[in-house]
Amino acid sequence: MAYGEGTVYQRKDGKWVASVEAGYTASGGRRRITRARATEAEAKRALRAIRREVLAEQQATIVSPRTTLKAWIDTWAPGYKRTARPRTYSNDLALLGKWVTPTIGHRRLADLTVTDLRKMEAGMRQAGRSTTSIRYVRLILHRVLKAAIVEGHRIPDSVMLAPKPKAAASTREAVPAAEAAALLKAATEKDTWTPLPNSTSLPTQRARRLATEQDASRWVAALLQGMRQGECLGLTWDRIDLDAGTLTVDRQLVEMTAAEDVNGTDGVVYEHLVDGYYLGPTKTKAGSRVLPLVPWMAAALTAWRDQCPTSPYGLVWPRPDGSPWSKKSDRLAWRALQDVAGVHKEDGGYYLVPPLDGDAPHGRRSPRHRRHRHHGPHRDHHVDGLPARRPGPGPPSPRSRGTPPRPHLHPNPLKGNPMSLLDAACIKTDDGTIHVAPNGTIGLPGLLTPDIPATDVVDIAVEDGKEASQRITATRVALIGVFALAAKKKVDATKFIVIETVDNAYAYEIGAKEYRTAVAFVKRAKVAVARGQEYAVKKAEEPEPTEGAPVGDVEPTPKRWWQKTTGDLINERRARKGKAPLNFGAA
Repeated sequence: MAYGEGTVYQRKDGKWVASVEAGYTASGGRRRITRARATEAEAKRALRAIRREVLAEQQATIVSPRTTLKAWIDTWAPGYKRTARPRTYSNDLALLGKWVTPTIGHRRLADLTVTDLRKMEAGMRQAGRSTTSIRYVRLILHRVLKAAIVEGHRIPDSVMLAPKPKAAASTREAVPAAEAAALLKAATEKDTWTPLPNSTSLPTQRARRLATEQDASRWVAALLQGMRQGECLGLTWDRIDLDAGTLTVDRQLVEMTAAEDVNGTDGVVYEHLVDGYYLGPTKTKAGSRVLPLVPWMAAALTAWRDQCPTSPYGLVWPRPDGSPWSKKSDRLAWRALQDVAGVHKEDGGYYLVPPLDGDAPHGRRSPRHRRHRHHGPHRDHHVDGLPARRPGPGPPSPRSRGTPPRPHLHPNPLKGNPMSLLDAACIKTDDGTIHVAPNGTIGLPGLLTPDIPATDVVDIAVEDGKEASQRITATRVALIGVFALAAKKKVDATKFIVIETVDNAYAYEIGAKEYRTAVAFVKRAKVAVARGQEYAVKKAEEPEPTEGAPVGDVEPTPKRWWQKTTGDLINERRARKGKAPLNFGAA
């Protein structure tokens, strides 16, 4: 029996039944309309009546073929408001109102063409918008048109299948390790800052004042813990357990205008603080996580807890009056700190508030860059004024959905130097760059001081998620990038470069397609480590210096290749460029 046509049949009791399939019930079951009559003729008349009823219901739900794109957006928006975050909803509607409605909003849904899409994209390019912004607007429009199809509107297949602009490579730069260390050093030594001249502009004076108000632990959280700006500004003391050494990230500070409906999203609850400031859920479900406190963070928070202004909301980093920091003020403080430390990008611009948020508009992370978060110096390298220790268990890289940046072997960073880092091994993962110096010393991502000598290295390997998780269990150490393995459904599909030392273990996630590159890196690294260990044995067997050996001002013997550390190589490169050497502190 076809939908809407129906049939007539005779029951065992002799009565005739008219039956018509009329779709589905609210619970998802089949809806069938039946009417029993005494004779076949009466049943056929009842069948025709039922058909008319079903047809009337269908016509009542048929959408108008004259509906324009603008009219449909107005119809679609209230439903979208119930499923999207307030800020996401307002941003998306603003983008539709600025780029879609004025150009192709007058077009009927059934008459849309690929040419209309190109017209909209051309308008955005002429206005100077990036490929990433154009791609994001196309994604919103695709969502709008898909919802129209669900409601019965006819959308040409060519429009739905039209390819979107390819995501452009991010032009944002991570904070280099050396400059991140300089920033942290400046943040902890505010009493040494050079006063601003009297002629300094008021905006610059305000930014400097904000920088002095913000504690250094705020930047430690960003550079070493990988926390987003909203997560830092919305962190409360009840989420920190200094005794256990953990930090719970499950909320972020959200700024909303009066026009945004706080309670407009189903299932999302916001806690109002003051004015337009709220505590809301993290950007994604995967963003809710428990982080082990790195040593710097634990020390910085311990010192800051006794100095922190009293906040009625329990904020870890409030303004002097206890109110929340605005994201704008936080950005100004970050820029002022860069000015104090003398740290800027090569083009003279400012680094964005770490960690990087990708290139997507309105703070959204494009899929290619969603996992590119952990930047800056290693958690355990030494900077004057900050605690130093041997590498220990570190925090996991904050995880989210999306594809991580692809690892690759670097071009020679010290081209022209026969004893460069690439004489051993060098590879970039989504967590940073791993260097293995010719003497086997390993410099982990952002690690300025090569604190892991070859003699401490137990194993270097490429493992899948299951093998890496077993190594975690064996060593009882939280590995970098593997902390959330339990939440992964297909751990075997994820590959890690695992470096195990006598005391700790580290793992850095790589893409499945980079397996062969990672294997090549591991082979070269093992050779370097073996050479370093061999030299250490020979060095231990050398006799002690005898009495009468020259002392005093004696020219030091140049280091051989096996004696050079990552820090030595970096300073060699700086010397060739005419730059002053860096002090990496004690190993």
